[in-house]
Amino acid sequence: MVVKLPPPLTGATLMNTFVFNSILLDNTYKLKKIGVSYARSVNDLGSFRISKGLIFIKTFFSLLFKIISDRPKFIYFQPSIIGLTYYRDLIYILVGRSFGIKFLLHLHGKGIAQIAEKSKFSYFLYKLGLSKQFVIVLSKSQKSDIAFAKPKQIFVVPNGIPIIVNKNPIHKNETAFVFLFLSNLLKSKGIYDLLEAAIKLKTANQNFIVNVVGSEGDVTIKELNTYIQNNKLNDTVFVHGAKYNDEKNEYFNRAHAFIFPTKNEAFGLVVLEAMQFSLPVIATSEGAIPDIVKDGKNGFTYNKGDVAMLADKMEFLINNREAAKLMGVNGREIFLNTYTNEHFEKNIKNVFDEVINKIENE
Repeated sequence: MVVKLPPPLTGATLMNTFVFNSILLDNTYKLKKIGVSYARSVNDLGSFRISKGLIFIKTFFSLLFKIISDRPKFIYFQPSIIGLTYYRDLIYILVGRSFGIKFLLHLHGKGIAQIAEKSKFSYFLYKLGLSKQFVIVLSKSQKSDIAFAKPKQIFVVPNGIPIIVNKNPIHKNETAFVFLFLSNLLKSKGIYDLLEAAIKLKTANQNFIVNVVGSEGDVTIKELNTYIQNNKLNDTVFVHGAKYNDEKNEYFNRAHAFIFPTKNEAFGLVVLEAMQFSLPVIATSEGAIPDIVKDGKNGFTYNKGDVAMLADKMEFLINNREAAKLMGVNGREIFLNTYTNEHFEKNIKNVFDEVINKIENE
């Protein structure tokens, strides 16, 4: 395993941690592990520092040594898929391939096909990395994103998160309808779309609150508060900064519904968190989200950037609390039946078994 671990804490690094620390996998296979972390924070992702180069060199030689000394059946690796970080990770793949070792590549992002269409050089490099390798994607829709590269086999493994004990399951505001936005404060997460929708709902005299929880990214708390003040949302939208563990769970407990207006998402682990807390979800139709959020059953999906549609869905939940509760109950059932960490761990093990079987029978 060559696995990227926190920091920073992202959906990909969190899932990598689950694989890296899996007791089921440790008890089943003889694993050699290399954990690596290049960035210090979300804002540090994609930046260049000399220390990142040193980490790469150390990881490169650790991998080379383990390949030579252990001759693994295959290498499990989560490569970055965009920009210079893909070129860096491609080097690891080429080193393993030069020794005739197959990779199981776990892709936590999307957009490969779109980039490859615009650049012949990118098309060539993606084929070089993915061709004839085993690949895990997060949803069926993601298969088409890498089909041009002709992987040896594509596995679909949805993410899963641990079941937590909810210490305070009933803590709802009985007057205002409470929406929760919980994500890193990034423009790509659609935070300003949510604020625009809030303006529309306030103009329509709807009784609601929006709690915004998350660490600063390319949007600061000061910038959000200025926007909120300028648009007279001071009594409606509240920015709380980053919250973790029980403190974070308290915001799920306070909410009646969860909003995830992301503009670029492969999966969206936070959607599973909301479903675990029996919250209906309103989210964009990005990546695996339409597989998770069944329109009208456990929430609603809409096209990214469609602020009017977002406001309409929020207004429906405000005015139909019983329907919102039922959607929340349905969401928790879907989560427990499909998206727990136990499901994820077993699915990964099944993929490992199949990859080993294919390699041994070649």
